[in-house]
Amino acid sequence: MSLSDPIAVTTIVLAVLVGLLIGTVVVLALRLRRLAADQRRALEGVEVDVIATLARQRRRLDELDAAVTAARAHSGTVEDQVRRTISRIGVVRYDAYDDIGGELSFSAALLDEHADGVVLTSITGRSGGRTYLKPVTSGEGGLPLSEEEVAAVASAREQARGDRIVEQGKRRWRQR
Repeated sequence: MSLSDPIAVTTIVLAVLVGLLIGTVVVLALRLRRLAADQRRALEGVEVDVIATLARQRRRLDELDAAVTAARAHSGTVEDQVRRTISRIGVVRYDAYDDIGGELSFSAALLDEHADGVVLTSITGRSGGRTYLKPVTSGEGGLPLSEEEVAAVASAREQARGDRIVEQGKRRWRQR
């Protein structure tokens, strides 16, 4: 066999190529074996392949996306409803009459986020009491408001926290 013979040259070239292909197949088989071992370690106790696991996770993500979209739509509705609920309360306690102590009379403003709501006033005297309810729209009374009622509305709009004493005229008011 001589190198001038084309069949011999072709046979040698083919033998070298087959050797390279066998070497490449061996390297790829070792890599695949290592990848399979890594997959078994990652999915320890789970007898599925990576593709099935990824498909299942994708379905779960799609379900979560749909649930989040529905929750966002619902939260918009709830947010509108919450804005119209009573969320700001201001109370002014006072002595309506000079001869009765203990701050038994009060005015309570019950307002929503837009300062709409009512003012409830209870005037307590020695022989009885009276209760009044007045509407409030945008922080203004639908009927004339007393000083105490105006103070209760202001307290509700500011969302005053804790006790603080406000002096006005002869009366002492404790706002909550």
